[in-house]
Amino acid sequence: MKEIFLKNKKLNWIIGILIITGNGLLVINAFMNLKMTDAIINKDIKLFGKYLLVVVAIMILKSFQGFLYGIAESKMLKKTALYIRKGVTDKIINYSHEEYYLRDSGVYTSWYSQDVDQIMGRGVKTFYIMINQIVAVIGALVGAILIHWSFALIFPFSLGITLIMPKLFADKMQKAGVEYSEANGVFISNIKNIVAGFSVFLSANRTNEMRHKINEDSEKIEQSRYKYNKTSYIVEWVINNIAVLSQMMYIVATGWLVVKGVITPGAVIGLMSLAGLFFGNAQQAMGQSMFIKSISPIYRKIVGTENKTEDALKGKKKLSELKSEIEIKNLFFKYKEKELLYNDFNLILPMGKKYGFVGKSGTGKTTLLKLLSGYLTQYEGKILFDGLELKDIEKESLWNSIQIIDQNTYIFNESLQYNITLGDQFSSYEMESVLKKTELYDFANQLPDKYNYIIKENGKNLSGGQKQRIAIARALIRKKKVLFIDEGTSSLDKQTANSIENNILNDQELTVLMISHHLSEEMKKKLDKVIQIG
Repeated sequence: MKEIFLKNKKLNWIIGILIITGNGLLVINAFMNLKMTDAIINKDIKLFGKYLLVVVAIMILKSFQGFLYGIAESKMLKKTALYIRKGVTDKIINYSHEEYYLRDSGVYTSWYSQDVDQIMGRGVKTFYIMINQIVAVIGALVGAILIHWSFALIFPFSLGITLIMPKLFADKMQKAGVEYSEANGVFISNIKNIVAGFSVFLSANRTNEMRHKINEDSEKIEQSRYKYNKTSYIVEWVINNIAVLSQMMYIVATGWLVVKGVITPGAVIGLMSLAGLFFGNAQQAMGQSMFIKSISPIYRKIVGTENKTEDALKGKKKLSELKSEIEIKNLFFKYKEKELLYNDFNLILPMGKKYGFVGKSGTGKTTLLKLLSGYLTQYEGKILFDGLELKDIEKESLWNSIQIIDQNTYIFNESLQYNITLGDQFSSYEMESVLKKTELYDFANQLPDKYNYIIKENGKNLSGGQKQRIAIARALIRKKKVLFIDEGTSSLDKQTANSIENNILNDQELTVLMISHHLSEEMKKKLDKVIQIG
């Protein structure tokens, strides 16, 4: 996690200076307590009042230092959280389609929430606490040495006794932290799956099963949390007890030096303050270091240190514009431990044509589109775009040329316009034109906020047909050269489907690969070629 703290060097320097200043004030305050105690013992009220004013001034300065530190730390935490989430996003978007779907979306959600929160709370914030504690330990040791040189040996020796404890528990803490993080991911994924199926449980009169499954998953995550917290408390308890025993050494030494007249009685008060700073902060810093170590694997899991973008681009070629053809040569493909779907399959698809793919369910029509789009990469043979092998093409340039319309498209909890543009800038004319092509124009203009109408999560306030038309509009507005349609109009009535399909097929510059279980004779006439799969 080192790069996190190197990212904002200037702000870290400011935080460092504030930490040193704050702890310096505490050490000075300990000496003022020493002087005040001696003044009381000597019955010198005037001197006591003088030191009391200094202590008040120190406390005011310390309060102001705490305020400045809080602002600086909050700013740093904000920058760091944004940096980590950006790292998570960079990692996810560099996954291939296959890599991405190895995990449920709930797992990725937990990376952004639970795991980032853990890194920030147990890692980043704890790091600054630990640095503050280390500086306090150094300052307290210097102050104790100024009272008497022997404390240069007594304080570190007493502390050294407790140093071995964190090492004994570090691996256990790290393991507990990773297990809790993984349990969080599974919990969020499972709960998301159960909650999304509420209507299924309700219609089957099985809401008790929903309750049972949620309770079961809750029990598992809370057991994991309990195990992690229990490990933390055991470690802290052991270190605290050993620290208390080791601190007895300084108490005995201080009493002996006072009795022998080597230091003044007031030094007892000063040393108590310094010892509290030294041992308390040293003890806590050791505990914090274990928490930080337990977070490192989580950080590596959700962000990592590899530059996957750079690695992925090595040797990749840009597909400037598809002009000639898509060619499939000697294609072999199967899903793991299943029979071959494609066995030495060959096909040439010249640009500008319209193709229909038909066949029984399970014969590989959708799989073919996923292979052509780069979603599936574990194939043998060649898939060539204007002579370039698909695996060698930079994926960004590939997606500049192709667009998929899936029958199960995702609709965002955003405005109608955003769901079509996805944040790209298009003119009002382009927006209106694509809405007319997809039979959405009248619907959009009847909405309360028209194009700014907010659609609920995954289109809960839309019909299946409206969702499909938005998906088609999302594809057409980008004016890409190749359009893959996988049952993209299956939820539409025949008249609307025919109207939209005609708009698509009449575009002379567009290459269309269309999957349909049932192509009408009328539609077949509009296609350049109908290809039987299976």
